[in-house]
Parts: sequence; C-alpha cells; structure tokens
Amino acid sequence: MRFVAFGKWERDQRRGTFALRLNKPDEVEVLPSNESHRSNTEPVVVEAANGAASTVDTIGQDFNDDSALAAIHVGRRVPVYRKLGEFRPKQLREIMHRTLAGIADESIPETLPAELRQRQRLINRVEALRLIHFPSEKASLEEYERSRSPAHRRLIFEDFFWLALGLLVKRGTRITEQKGAPIKIDQAMKLRIKSVLPFKLTEAQRRVVKEIFHDLQSDAPMNRLLQGDVGSGKTIVALIAMLAAMENGYQTALMAPTEILAEQHARNLKRLLARTPFASNS
Repeated sequence: MRFVAFGKWERDQRRGTFALRLNKPDEVEVLPSNESHRSNTEPVVVEAANGAASTVDTIGQDFNDDSALAAIHVGRRVPVYRKLGEFRPKQLREIMHRTLAGIADESIPETLPAELRQRQRLINRVEALRLIHFPSEKASLEEYERSRSPAHRRLIFEDFFWLALGLLVKRGTRITEQKGAPIKIDQAMKLRIKSVLPFKLTEAQRRVVKEIFHDLQSDAPMNRLLQGDVGSGKTIVALIAMLAAMENGYQTALMAPTEILAEQHARNLKRLLARTPFASNS
C-alpha cells in the first residue's frame, strides 16, 4: 500500500530518533498501486498522534480505474475542507472537483462591472470560483494561507461590495422618511449641557457631537454608528445626545449589552447628574 501523509517530525527522546506523527489521519492520501487489488471498501489502519488506531477509507473510489480522480489529491496544491458530517475532507474535495468540472463557464454569470474589476484589479468570477478550490501550480501558498490570493480578493471584495450597496440602499430609503419628533437645539441649550460635563471634550468628541446634533435637528431619522477604543469617551457622547432630547421634553434610554455594564453606566450617570437640573429625570 502506497500513501502520502502530512504530519510533523517530532523527536523521540527515549529512542533518540525522529518520528512522523499524523495529527489528522483523515488526510492520509492513498495512492494507486498496480500490485494492490484489495476492495475499495477495506479501510487503511494508521496510528494517530494520540497512539489510537484510526481508519481511513478509500472513499468508494477505485483509483486503478480512475487515475484522473486520484491525481487531484497528490502532486498539486489541494484544498483542505473542514469535515462536514460524515463526509471526509477528501470526499468533499472530489465532490467539488466533479461539480466544478460539470459547470460550464457560460453558466456562471459575472456580477461586477468590467470597469470596477479593472479599477480594483480583480479577476473574473468564473476564474475566482475555480481557483479558490483548486489553485494553479504557480499560485502562492502563502497568499492562500493569508486569504490574499487573487481568488480570495475577488470573492471577499464582492461580499463587501454587495453588503455596502445594500446598506446604502437602505440608508437612502431611511433618509426619505419623516421623523415624528425633530429636536431643537440652540446655543443656550448647548451651554447648559456643557455645564454638566465633568471635563472638556476632545476635538474628536466635539466633532462627533456636532454631527449628532445635526442629525437630531434633521427631519430624517438618525442612523449613526460611533466607533472608538475602550475609554475613548463614547458614553459621554451618548449622554450629551440624551441631554439634548431631555431638554426637548423627551425621555431617553441608554441600552447596554450586559447587565453588569448597564449597572455600571447607571451608577456613573447618576453620579454625573446628581447636582444638575437633570437629576430628577435620570
């Protein structure tokens, strides 16, 4: 029996030699042999890294009769899929190879404009779908390991492109909606809110607050994401927006993902607003 195995050479201190240990027995590749005529349902027994015996099937294929199919597993760059149910990675590789071989290029439509692909230096969709599973001999394994191959870049770009486009379409619909309660903000209100703050805002915080005030005064609903590192002052920006709504006679709520964080925000906000006109409303 001839086979190809992938593992790591490890030092055996007791014997003073190196041994090849197979951490993934499922990835043992059985090679065709003219001398072997055993049934293709008979398993190959190998020793796993933990010393236990594992079986590796020849997955229902007679390699002596299908040399082309056997060639997709050895002597080339091959995909390693995660195990899916009872399917072994080797079986999935053969399924994908047969599936792609049975699909004509004309039946795979291009989804991105040629001008966009040229500007972003992206390969076409047909080539990406084929190369993502079975790279060419010249393909860089390092690029595939880092998901930076031309096939990866094309498919990843396409995912983000349609996601961004969908969000823009939804945003375009939202900004045409009418907001039921526009917020009025004047200079006197800004000074009252400023008097509550325990410290001076950073330039970035002032810029974000200005944009939020613009959204609050707009006729369209606000849909904004504020991103920043831990401790950068996102909570104080949220508090300023809440105070602007409270100044207009509205109730506000600060939501948190966990009970512990909600209690922490509640304590901090009560302490900040304890001696202010907003204390009774907090």
